[in-house]
Amino acid sequence: MSGDTAPPHSDAAFERRLLDRQLLLLSAPTRGLVYALPVWAGAVCWINSGAFPALGASETLPSALWFVGIVVFVLISLVTDINCRRAREVAATFDPALWIWRSTACAIGTSVVWSSLIWVFWAEGNATNQLALTICVFCGIMNGVISRMNRFQTYLLGTGTAFLVLWGRFLTETSDVASIFSILLPLWFLALTINVRAASARVRGNIVTDLRNEILTAENAKARQEAERANQMKTHFLANMSHELRTPMNAILGFSEIIATQALGPNAQDRYREYADDINSSGKHLLSLINDLLDVAKVEAGKVKLEVDWVDGNAIVEQAARLVREQAEAKGVALRLKLDASSARIFADERALNQIVLNLISNAVKFTERGSITVSFAVDGGHACLTVEDTGAGISEENIKRVFEPFEQADNSYAKSNGGTGLGLTLVRALAQLHGGACKIESELNKGTRVEILLPQPVATFAAPAASRVA
Repeated sequence: MSGDTAPPHSDAAFERRLLDRQLLLLSAPTRGLVYALPVWAGAVCWINSGAFPALGASETLPSALWFVGIVVFVLISLVTDINCRRAREVAATFDPALWIWRSTACAIGTSVVWSSLIWVFWAEGNATNQLALTICVFCGIMNGVISRMNRFQTYLLGTGTAFLVLWGRFLTETSDVASIFSILLPLWFLALTINVRAASARVRGNIVTDLRNEILTAENAKARQEAERANQMKTHFLANMSHELRTPMNAILGFSEIIATQALGPNAQDRYREYADDINSSGKHLLSLINDLLDVAKVEAGKVKLEVDWVDGNAIVEQAARLVREQAEAKGVALRLKLDASSARIFADERALNQIVLNLISNAVKFTERGSITVSFAVDGGHACLTVEDTGAGISEENIKRVFEPFEQADNSYAKSNGGTGLGLTLVRALAQLHGGACKIESELNKGTRVEILLPQPVATFAAPAASRVA
């Protein structure tokens, strides 16, 4: 099938596939034509060479030229078919409409040459000869009807020219039989054309039905694959969440039980205080996981309503950086902020923007074992542009499209060792899109990741230039 640059369900793409299917049906008889037509042409030449006196004897030169014309057009049709098959192999550039018209041109030429036998071998006053030649042309016309029925335009141009050549022969004659034929032939061709048009419409309808069935089959297969993949994602997520929720919960229950039963004795206040801190950290982690789940559920249900107002974007970035700086320093990761004064006044939902920034920086710290993380924020070209760039684990090309899908994680050693729900980037993109913005990601495995958030801003926020500062 020909390659489509348009979507598979667009009218243009569907028509392209329809034309390609019609072209296949038109070109199917070509190989048989190569062998059959020269044989029939040779038989016509021999029969009219005097082998049957009742049919008369034609001159040798016109007969030979007619036979050569048949062979030439048969070869042209064969070469066209071969080139068409080769062109189809390059799906991206194959144009079925172009090759249909080339095939139609070959059909016109072959029809004209074949039907011209009624002029080349015509014997004046020989009714037997004229009847035999008329039957030969009729046979060619009916063969054309069968081979071109799937596309009415090709039938009309190819078979129509053969009819005109035949009709013209009788219009030039003055006999009574010729007069009758000149009247009956148009009526016969009109009736034939009406029937062929109806048959052509049915053939086209069958092709359309077949193509739609193929599309539905492909859609069903794709839907089944998506359902199976969603089921695998759900299973993976449940297993992952079971671990993520159980770990802090076990810590909370274990440490709280030690404190409640004073397992270390009544005077181990310092140890109990440490355990209380661990309980607090585990509770915050557990709350963060639950909040992520609830936020994703609310976004997917369309229940998140933004409260957009003027907020200090730089302050939000600095606050998020303070929360994760200790974790970054513990891993030997340098956290750098490049904040422009233009981003100190951003039109956005404060809670959503805070969640976007915190998720991105936390994610960068989580997957960076060494090197640095650079956070940039500025207003440029009508958009507030937040960029978080790290020198961490990175994401492979085949996985980069999956990172925004719920419950997905990049499949690398850092993701497995650090755990997580895989909801961070899903939330980031969803919240950016709720603002009317976008989220872009560039990454290279083992070299780092760059995530860019664009939030549209009113003209007033970037009307005047502002100085930048580096934190």
